[in-house]
Amino acid sequence: MGIGLAVPEMLQASAHRDALQPIEVTDFRNVLSIWLVHGLLPGRLVRPVALMRDALARTLGLDRQGG
Repeated sequence: MGIGLAVPEMLQASAHRDALQPIEVTDFRNVLSIWLVHGLLPGRLVRPVALMRDALARTLGLDRQGG
């Protein structure tokens, strides 16, 4: 038993849709927190991780500091 979030398209495509009980809420705030966590990167991974971070920030419309 649990609670999950899904867009209507995913709910319709779910093999479990008949067993799911959707509930509608009116005061839900959609807040997204994303963390990119890594240890000390070896030199060969610094650039790929930076590219991924920057692409994610661009996609979300954020500056590099996440604000």
